[in-house]
Amino acid sequence: MSSTETRGSFLEKHPESIYLITGAVAITLSFVFYSRAPSPINENSARNMISTLVESEAAIIAVVITLSLVAVQLTASSYSPKVTEIIIRKKFHLWLLMFLYISAICICVVALKWIDGSPEPAFTSDTEKQITVLKMVDGSPEPAFTSDTEKQIAVLTIVEETSRASFEGFIRFSYIFAVLCFTALIPYTYNMFIMLKPTKIIEELSHGIIKNKILNKEDPIQPIIDIVRKSITKYDYETARDGLVTIKDKISDIFEKEDQNEEKEEISKEIFGHLSRVGRFAVGRGDEGSTIEVIKNIDILSKKIIEKELKMAAYWATVSLGKVGEAAAEKQFEIAADKASGSLENIGKTAAEKELKMAAHWAVESLREIGKTAAKKKLGLTAQKAVESLREIGKTAAKKRLEMAAYWTIESLREIGEAAAERELRMAAYWTIESLREIGEAAAKEKLEMAAHKTTESLREIGKAAIKKGSKLIAEWVAESLGKVGYAIAKEKLEKAAHKGVESLAEIGEAAAERKLENATKKTVEYLEKIAELERLEEVASVAQRSVREIRKILNKTKDGTRVINLISIPRGPVA
Repeated sequence: MSSTETRGSFLEKHPESIYLITGAVAITLSFVFYSRAPSPINENSARNMISTLVESEAAIIAVVITLSLVAVQLTASSYSPKVTEIIIRKKFHLWLLMFLYISAICICVVALKWIDGSPEPAFTSDTEKQITVLKMVDGSPEPAFTSDTEKQIAVLTIVEETSRASFEGFIRFSYIFAVLCFTALIPYTYNMFIMLKPTKIIEELSHGIIKNKILNKEDPIQPIIDIVRKSITKYDYETARDGLVTIKDKISDIFEKEDQNEEKEEISKEIFGHLSRVGRFAVGRGDEGSTIEVIKNIDILSKKIIEKELKMAAYWATVSLGKVGEAAAEKQFEIAADKASGSLENIGKTAAEKELKMAAHWAVESLREIGKTAAKKKLGLTAQKAVESLREIGKTAAKKRLEMAAYWTIESLREIGEAAAERELRMAAYWTIESLREIGEAAAKEKLEMAAHKTTESLREIGKAAIKKGSKLIAEWVAESLGKVGYAIAKEKLEKAAHKGVESLAEIGEAAAERKLENATKKTVEYLEKIAELERLEEVASVAQRSVREIRKILNKTKDGTRVINLISIPRGPVA
C-alpha cells in the first residue's frame, strides 16, 4: 500500500460518509423547526418563500457547477489532464448534488402550482364528496347522519381540513428539502477540495498502475510522472516525493505478485525509463532533493530486482541510476552523485556475487562516468566515492573469479585516476591508486592474469599522467602501489603478467628519474630489486635488473643524480 493511501482522515478515506452525516443533521434540525412552526401557513408568505427558494437553488447550482469546472480545469493544467478523467470517474458527488437541486426545484414548482390553485379536491358531485370522506372517516360506505344538510356540512368540513393539512405538509416538505440541498453544499465542497489535492490525485491515478496496462503500452505511470515534473517545476518537493514513492510502492507490489520474469523485465524497462527521465529533469531544474529521491527509489526497486536475479531488469535499473548519477555529477550535486555511487556499488557487488554480468558491467561503467565527470568538475569527494565503490565491486569480482568484471573495474579506475592526476585531485588520485592496488593483489591471489596485467597497466598510465604534471606525491603513490602489485604477481608466478608489471614499473622509474622525482624513483628501484630476487622467474628477474641499470644511467645524466643513486642499491650481478 502506498504512502498516500495510508494517510488521511476517515472522511478522506470515506468521502460519501459526510453526506450521511450532514443529511442527518439537516433533517433533524428541519423536523425540530417543523414541530415548532406556526400553523396555519400563510399562502402569500409561502408563495414568496418558495419563489425565492426556486431562484436561489437555480442560481446556486449554476454557480457551483461553473466553479467546479473551472477548478478542475485549473488543476488539470497545473498537474495533469488526467485530473478531468478522475472527476468524471468519481462523478457521484456532482451528479448527486445536481439530482438534489433539480428535485428541489421541481418540488418548489409543484408547491407554487398548488398555492395558486384551489386547495379543495375537485369532486364532481356532493354524493361523491360524502362517500369519499365518510370512507376516510369510518370506512363505511353508508352515511351516518340523519339529514342531508348535516351530511353536507360534515363532509365539507372534513374535506377542507384534510386538504389543508396535505397542502401545509407539502409546503413544509419543500422547505425541508431545500434546507437539505443547501446543506449538501458542505460535503460537496469538502469532497471537491479533497479530490483536487495533489496527493489524492496521485492516489486515484495509482489505481491504474497494473501489470496489464503497462504491458499493453497504455502507460498508466505517465500521468503521475507529469505531476512529479510539474511539482519539481514549482519546487513542491512533498508532492514530487509522494508521486515517486507511490510509483515505487505500486511496482514493488507488482513484482511481489507477478511470477513471470519476462513480464517483470518488460515492466522494469518502462519504469526505469520514466524514473531516469524524471531524475535528469530534476537535475536540469536544479532540484537536488528531488534528484536524491529519484535515486533512492531506483535503489529500492533495484534491490528487489537483483534479489530475484532478473538480468535485464537489473540492467535497466543500473543504466537508469547511472544516467541520473552522471547528470548529478555534471551539475555538481555532490550529495546526489554520492548517493548514486553508493547505490551503484550495492548493485555492482550484488550483481557480481550473483554473476549478473551485464548489470555488474553497467554498474562499473556508470561509476566510471560519475567519477570522470566529478574529476573534471574538481569534485574530489564525489570522485573519491565513485572510486571507493568501484574498488568494492572490483574486489568482489576478483574473489568470485569474474575476470571480465574485474577488468572493467580496473579500466574504469584508470580513467578516473588519470583525470584526477591531471587535475591534481590528490585524495581522489590516492584512493584510485589504493583501489587498483587492492584489486590487483586480489586478482594475483586468484591467478586472474589478465586482470592483474590490466592493473599494472592502469597504474602505469596514472603514474605517467602524474609525472607529466610534476605531481611528486601522486607519482610516489603510483610507484609504491605498482611495486606491490608487481611483486604480488611475480610471487604468484604469473609470468606474463609479471613481465608486463616489471616493464610498467621500469617505465615509471625512468620517467620519474628524468623528472628528478626522487621518492618515486627510489620506490621503483626498491620493488624492481625485490622482484629480481624471486626464484624461478629468471626472465622476469633479468628484465628487472636491466631496468634498474637503465634507471641508473638516466640518473647519471641528471645534475642531482648522484644523490639519488646513493639512496638506492643496485644489483651487482651480471645482466642476462
